[in-house]
Amino acid sequence: CGDAACLSSPVPRGSPLRPRSVKEAWDNYLEAFLKQDLERIMFSYDEASLVRVFNSVDCAKSEFHGTLRIRRVFQQLFNDLTNLSTLDAPVVDVDEDAGQVFFVWKCPGCGYLAATDTFIFAKGFTIWRQNTVYTRMPKCSTAAAMVLSCSPELQPLVSSRPTAADGSMDAAMNVPKAQVRSPVRCSREASPERESQQFRPVVAVPAWASPRRSGDDAAHRCSK
Repeated sequence: CGDAACLSSPVPRGSPLRPRSVKEAWDNYLEAFLKQDLERIMFSYDEASLVRVFNSVDCAKSEFHGTLRIRRVFQQLFNDLTNLSTLDAPVVDVDEDAGQVFFVWKCPGCGYLAATDTFIFAKGFTIWRQNTVYTRMPKCSTAAAMVLSCSPELQPLVSSRPTAADGSMDAAMNVPKAQVRSPVRCSREASPERESQQFRPVVAVPAWASPRRSGDDAAHRCSK
């Protein structure tokens, strides 16, 4: 409003501009996270903030220091979290004395099968350090396409699995990234006398997608 009274008026409790406890700072962060409010969530960070991120699928570790790089992290995260209907947070532990929050969440509908965040707050209740470990899978449609491109025999089995509203399979039915190499390496049978000359993927197939063949021994079922 411009007058001295307005400029000197205290910021209300719980404001993202001036939290007065770890609990208030966390409430501001969580509300911004759930609403995917990029501007509000950045109130939780300053130029001294450091975010460390580790993906347990590909073992990639990254560090983001300062508000510019941290802002890009949340831009990407919010772009990934297109459907929060499967978001769940079984653990939210706020430790006021230690100035920390332990947050466990998942959003399998968006590929985040598990995520763990540890927040360490500075004296001014901004986030000084954030350590994040998550398990993020690629879109199941992409993983299935990689398998089917080399194994047409799996198509009826994979295509028969139920799909979610957005067309992606439920996370519990995903072909784990650890089991599908990227790019998938395909090789022809070593001998032209073999019965099949089709390309075979060098991938591990989940149990529900493994075709049952009577009379075949284990060595014959495994491609070399």
